[in-house]
Amino acid sequence: MFLVSPQASYLRGSLIVTAAMCCLLAQPTWAAEKKTEKSEKPAAAAPAGVVVTVDGVAITNANVDEAVANIRNQGVQTSPQLREQVINELIVREVLTKEAKRLELDKSKNFKKQLEEITKNLLAESLWADYLTKHPITEQEEHAEYDRQKKLLGGGDSTPQYLLKDIVLENEADAKEALSRVQKGEDFAKVAAAVSKDEPSRNKGGEIGWVLPAQIAPVIANVVVNVGKGKLAASPIQTPSGWHVIKVEDVRDFKLPAFEETRPQLKQSIQNQRRQKFIEELVKKSEIKKP
Repeated sequence: MFLVSPQASYLRGSLIVTAAMCCLLAQPTWAAEKKTEKSEKPAAAAPAGVVVTVDGVAITNANVDEAVANIRNQGVQTSPQLREQVINELIVREVLTKEAKRLELDKSKNFKKQLEEITKNLLAESLWADYLTKHPITEQEEHAEYDRQKKLLGGGDSTPQYLLKDIVLENEADAKEALSRVQKGEDFAKVAAAVSKDEPSRNKGGEIGWVLPAQIAPVIANVVVNVGKGKLAASPIQTPSGWHVIKVEDVRDFKLPAFEETRPQLKQSIQNQRRQKFIEELVKKSEIKKP
């Protein structure tokens, strides 16, 4: 497609006890019961901002807000009910943490190894976040990226988009045989399901979806643009992935989205490019030896 998909990133402070959340959802009154149990003994007033304490450890509004914000950043709609579920999970996390420490699991080799890996990942992401803060992306850069992608897709405000079907085979002889079967009237989808080596498209009768010429191998794109709607390419096309029997199922105009509509994706694309360059520069400065 026109825009680059965002990559997943390490979310600091994300909730980690998925199994515990399921348990809490099944027993929504658990936290209330525990509070009632605790209230049997007089307790000192909690400091301002503290939501609940677990064996003396305070869970604050700030803790809850951070966890809820991480969930919201993952596209989940927040609500008062969700906030209560988050509080319950944080309670469970403290309970589990205390028990793990009692068993001295935090002193085990396996734990220390995993903690080291988590620390490295967090430091790497913190370094990248620090870089982005110090080098913010400008609107001028976004416009340049928009123009770059627009040029790659043909340069105009709209460009033809093709619905393709594909049968992929390992050699020319097999590809010619598959093409001949379709030309003689066999259903393309049935032939693809029977012989294609590309599993994702084979499971859909050879369909690979709507594509722009810039999104596919140039050798295939050069053929596709000259094949009419509902027609087969005259002969199999060779690429590094195999021999392709191509059918242009349909053609339509693809209108490029306006700049303002695409700014978040453009920013992500620029970030991806910057990150790669940033990493390459650091690698060049490092002394790397292989045995």
